[in-house]
Amino acid sequence: MHTEIIVEGASIPVRQTQTEQGETLIEARPVIEHLKGEISLDGTILGVRRYHDRANLSIDMADGKVRAGTAVLGKLPEWTPREVADTWISLNAIAILTGTHISQNEAGTVTLTLDDKLRPQFDLDLFVDGRRLPFVENEPRTIGAILLVPLVDIADALGHEIRQDTDLGTVTVVRVQDSARITLELSTGLVLLNDVPQGLTAYMSYADPDTLLLPYSAVESLTGTHITLEPGSDRIDVRLDDRLSGAAAPGAYVDEEAASTGFVPERLSYTLDDRGNLNAGLSARVRSLNTQTRLETRSGSLEPSWLGTEIQSLDGWRGSIGDATPDYREMSGVDVSRIRGVTYQTLRDNGDLVAVAGGLPSTGSVDLGEDGNRPTFGGFAAGVRLIQPDKQREIGVSALNDDLTDSTALVASYQQDILTQAGADDRIGLGGIFATADVGAFTERSESLGIRGQVDAVYKLSSVSNLRAALSHESEAFRSQPVVDDTDDQASSDFQSVFDTRVGARTSGRLSVDWRAVDNYDLFHNVAAGVQLGATQIGDASSQTASASVSGRIGENGVDVSASLGVSNSQSDDGEGDGVTTTLNVRALKRFDWGMVQANLTSADAGNGERNTRLVANVTGEPINRTLENGVTMSVAPSFVATASEDTQFASLGGSAFVDSGPALGDRARLRAQVSALQSIDPDDSQTRFFARIGGHYDILPNLRLEGSYSDDFDGSSRFTLGLRGAVTFNPPRKHTRPIQDTGVLRGQVFFDRNRDGVRQDDEPGIPGVRVSIRMTRLGLQVDPRGEYTIQNLPTGLYSMSVDRRTLPLGFLVPEDARLRATIADGRVTDLDIPIIASGQVRGTVFDDLNGNGAVDAGETRHEGARMTLERINDAESEDEDEPNQQYAAGFGQFAFENLSPGDYRLTAEVGGRPLVKEFTLTEDNLFMVQPFGYKLPPNEPLKDGTPLLDGGIDFAA
Repeated sequence: MHTEIIVEGASIPVRQTQTEQGETLIEARPVIEHLKGEISLDGTILGVRRYHDRANLSIDMADGKVRAGTAVLGKLPEWTPREVADTWISLNAIAILTGTHISQNEAGTVTLTLDDKLRPQFDLDLFVDGRRLPFVENEPRTIGAILLVPLVDIADALGHEIRQDTDLGTVTVVRVQDSARITLELSTGLVLLNDVPQGLTAYMSYADPDTLLLPYSAVESLTGTHITLEPGSDRIDVRLDDRLSGAAAPGAYVDEEAASTGFVPERLSYTLDDRGNLNAGLSARVRSLNTQTRLETRSGSLEPSWLGTEIQSLDGWRGSIGDATPDYREMSGVDVSRIRGVTYQTLRDNGDLVAVAGGLPSTGSVDLGEDGNRPTFGGFAAGVRLIQPDKQREIGVSALNDDLTDSTALVASYQQDILTQAGADDRIGLGGIFATADVGAFTERSESLGIRGQVDAVYKLSSVSNLRAALSHESEAFRSQPVVDDTDDQASSDFQSVFDTRVGARTSGRLSVDWRAVDNYDLFHNVAAGVQLGATQIGDASSQTASASVSGRIGENGVDVSASLGVSNSQSDDGEGDGVTTTLNVRALKRFDWGMVQANLTSADAGNGERNTRLVANVTGEPINRTLENGVTMSVAPSFVATASEDTQFASLGGSAFVDSGPALGDRARLRAQVSALQSIDPDDSQTRFFARIGGHYDILPNLRLEGSYSDDFDGSSRFTLGLRGAVTFNPPRKHTRPIQDTGVLRGQVFFDRNRDGVRQDDEPGIPGVRVSIRMTRLGLQVDPRGEYTIQNLPTGLYSMSVDRRTLPLGFLVPEDARLRATIADGRVTDLDIPIIASGQVRGTVFDDLNGNGAVDAGETRHEGARMTLERINDAESEDEDEPNQQYAAGFGQFAFENLSPGDYRLTAEVGGRPLVKEFTLTEDNLFMVQPFGYKLPPNEPLKDGTPLLDGGIDFAA
């Protein structure tokens, strides 16, 4: 029988049938293939690889279990086992495999709609350290579960420096906070720290190398950030890692406990290598202060590259002494982002944040070669910033004295971020306005007074198009150089390397319109277009630009194509560089299961008869991964790049192989090796480059690790590094601030209760990753790596806690008799530890083992409804006996007993009046009975009622 199913707006004819049990089955192949999924049949396994997120899902026809990769998601209800896999499954199973939702209208027509999480998502707001970027050059988006974000916009917002080498196909970020140099190979995803390879980043086949729209994991590696997009949200949060942002651990105890607290060290962590590089951090508390001290030295130098202490007070203020990167743009008016001095932040009664910073600003760095850089400092800078609670308005004043040029600057700053109602609920109209303004007074500059400012606005023209505008101006005073004594050649050289040498005030404007089609046009899918106009005036020189772009896909699963045409016109008094330049860029990309092929054609016409045309082709293979029986993993990633222009032709073929020892060397040791080769294809000058790196670690103690690495380019450059990484925990950290009026603090630890007494002992560790919450409220959180949690400012009263069982390790549960209630008193701390016990389990199937092989085979009867009795066999010294636990075997003779403690047990199954007996032991090291065994009745030997059969007909196989 045939029927029609609406799949993503298209009517798909499918066959359907009914089983003897009345279940409707559908031939799933047309639906899966329409969604571009790939089907595989292997034994009893029906596998589907989804196109939209490349997830591998499967159904085991033998037991109805659904898996994502190797993880079991669950079991299909009322499943009838099959011996061979096929594509006849229920509509619910089709929805699970394809990631769709089922709906049905009054006429009975069934519709399958793709889950929103698998659709590309646009119109995402980008926030960097809590500040929204109102005008983003390259719009972030999602492709399935892959989030792509613009590297340039994020790096600029953080003050990082970007260097891109199109010939080598790399992009490098020099971070302002620690001067680290991070390089990413765009074709392979290889990440290098100070030219030393660190590993591969995933999903680089989704990247756009031209605009540097990259997978979020690659941007995290380059910028030292954590990037999150909550499901169902349109807000992307980009936040610096704690080590870079300098965020101190929050909190303290209540007043009485804090006042009596002396100096209490909490944790010392360190890394030391054979070159004398030392990184160390010490967290401690003293009275009402929490402190984090960080020390970094390079090549054994006595002068540290970083030395600073961050402080957070019980009274709510925070600050730092020593090296710091002020988090609240205190000195942005004078363009200072790192100092060696003092910072201070506090909240006023009305919620405004006041941030103050002052000290010696960074003037550059000393290159230490392979060991990185050490910053230099000089002069003096200071600033203060007032930030409203909603962060939409900021006011600040900053000052700078440059001792190199004996110049000074005083700048007042203002920032306003306006989100209109139209932008808030996606209605047509003005979406938002962002404005900044700086007014400054200077000495030793071309002008003594100057202004600079910027206004960005977004207007939503329709549900599929936006109008964006930006206008900025920067006076010559902000752009010009202070006067330097010409007799001081060294000072002049140093100065020129820091300041912009362009002369004149700068005014620029930009206007753009973007449009994205909702429907497809015959063969063209995902069509989008945009137009951008711009103009810039710098002193007496000016330029105008205009560009148009269009992109789309040919066919549902065809080639992604894009084209852009740009025209620029430049004029200046001296006439140098004047003229009109036209640039055409055409790009094509096709993704396959094995990788990606892309080509980019760029043609530039300078208007004087000179034309520069360049074609770049790139073939990138998906890593081929293999896992050996001993846990060793291997991966091979090939690549091919070809470039052609009027002057040069270049091609290279390369690849990288990776090996990870995994658990093969035991729990303490691990090795990782990489070998890369690059072969240039040139008959006249063929060259082969090799690179190899091996690294690993050995855990000497639980908190002391020996690390080593060796790299070699087989061309005379090699590097060997050996170091120690360790940590010493003296006391648990303090995590409380002073509670507000009529509230208290609830804290505790989720721990493994080995002896099941409900009380935490010194040898009972915390369990990380567990989510705890307070019943009847929305309060909840995930415990830290020590299993500890803290809930601050909880109103006084009586509360009950709960634990999300889905977050517990497999085989663990909360005891039924655990007391998870707490009384909260005003200004007091209540401790509530939550015990977790190991839940022993015995499971299996009751069946007739006709062939005596101890496994359930086709044709062997499974006894549904068999009465199962589980008894604890107590020790001879025990006076009490546990009550027997009884149940009846479920469908297909399956049974399971859970929440069993270690000990000896007797399991009895009664089938037709015949008791079948199995005795087993559960230990703390083995709490799961999974041993298969069976019983075959001797031929022509009847059983007497009530005769026990040891090891008879009970299959304990998982």
